[in-house]
Amino acid sequence: MVAGNVLGGQLSDRYTPGKVASILQLVGAAALLLIFFTAHIPALAVIWMCVCTFCLFAVSSPQQLLLLRYSPGGTLLGAAAVQMAFNLGNALGAYNGGLAISHHWGLPYTALIGVPMALAGFVCLAYFHRHWELIPRRQAAQPKDAS
Repeated sequence: MVAGNVLGGQLSDRYTPGKVASILQLVGAAALLLIFFTAHIPALAVIWMCVCTFCLFAVSSPQQLLLLRYSPGGTLLGAAAVQMAFNLGNALGAYNGGLAISHHWGLPYTALIGVPMALAGFVCLAYFHRHWELIPRRQAAQPKDAS
């Protein structure tokens, strides 16, 4: 968890935060999928769980940086909204994981249920990165018409 927070911030300083956050969401989705398939091998399941936890906490720093960068004048409201979103994600994840358990699917299915949620986060962050971080940079790099 600590390593995720620290490295998420360092990666955001080196690369664009939207790119970092989207890639971490994708890696987290892959880790959840691998937990599902390797749950019968405890050592591998623990490794993938650590990767998943790393990604979960590494996404926080880029998102906070994006909040400060893209919400001037509304950072307090944005910070509250981010906290609410994390809490909502925790609640939905617990509820959906509980559904798998209550339907007697087995514990590995709790990870599988998280994959679409992580992929949805990846899609949203990748869209943001493409339309808010890349396109403005390309437009700024183009030479202005002198006529």
